[in-house]
Parts: sequence; C-alpha cells; structure tokens
Amino acid sequence: MIRNNDHLDKIERALAFAYRIGPQGEVGPGWEDRLMTAVRAIGPLQYRYALADLFQRFVWRLAPVAALIILMLGTFLYYQTGFLTDGELARLLIDDRFDDALFQVLGRS
Repeated sequence: MIRNNDHLDKIERALAFAYRIGPQGEVGPGWEDRLMTAVRAIGPLQYRYALADLFQRFVWRLAPVAALIILMLGTFLYYQTGFLTDGELARLLIDDRFDDALFQVLGRS
C-alpha cells in the first residue's frame, strides 16, 4: 500500500512523541469518544493499486481452481492405475522405455 496522506504522518509523529515522553497522568472522561471522532475525521486513506496487487488477486483466484484440477487428476490417475506396489511400478519404469511405461501405467497399451 502506498501512503500519500499527511494526516497519517502527523498521527505517527504524535504517537512516537507520546511514547518517548511516557505516561503523564490520567485522561479525562470521554477520551475514547474524542479520539474516535478525530480518527473518523481523518477519513479513508487513498489506495493506489500496484501491478503486484493485481497479480496477487489473479493468483489467489486461480489457486483453488488449480488445486481442484490437481485433485481430480490425481484421483483419475489413482483409479486408472489401480493399486500398484512400488516394485511393480519400478519394474515398469526400468524394463521399458519411458513412454511405453507411461502408457502401461495409464492402461492404454
């Protein structure tokens, strides 16, 4: 987020100053109301979108779809190959060429 607001800088400086001087005494009644009124008077901060923000929004919308596709593909391959032990899978990959072994695992040859 890119900040472009002098009011925010004033608040940061006031908070830093208050921290440096430490506690000075009691506050009067209604200080929360006055504080929140001052905060509301500042208004919303302006936000400018950066290219990375747009990219992140796209990625997070795409992530569940990609996860669902991977899950469906994994389930499909699991049911296509049946239950292969490690020894059977190793024998298929070692004895034959890779593309022939892949077709055998998928049940296409």
